[in-house]
Amino acid sequence: MAFSLLGEPGDSEHWIEAGNARGLPGTPGASQRVGNYLNATGTHLWIGMPHGPAERGAVHGLPWSNAMGGTGGTVTTHQPGLNGLALTGKAFGMSIR
Repeated sequence: MAFSLLGEPGDSEHWIEAGNARGLPGTPGASQRVGNYLNATGTHLWIGMPHGPAERGAVHGLPWSNAMGGTGGTVTTHQPGLNGLALTGKAFGMSIR
């Protein structure tokens, strides 16, 4: 996913994919469709990854500082089997509100 808010094309674009320095966990793979399932809040860019690399899908919250080129913010991850979410279902992250 390329993400830019200001300037000429190419001047401020930032590439976000699984496994890069922005903090999106996992390994890039075919058909993950990063960028298809998004939500934005005042503090985070929320990225749904229902098609992997996590087996049942996941949602990752990148602080805007990471999404805009930094690497220091802590990424929040929600996925089945972590932090009280049941280890059931599939395609978690297909809808983010």
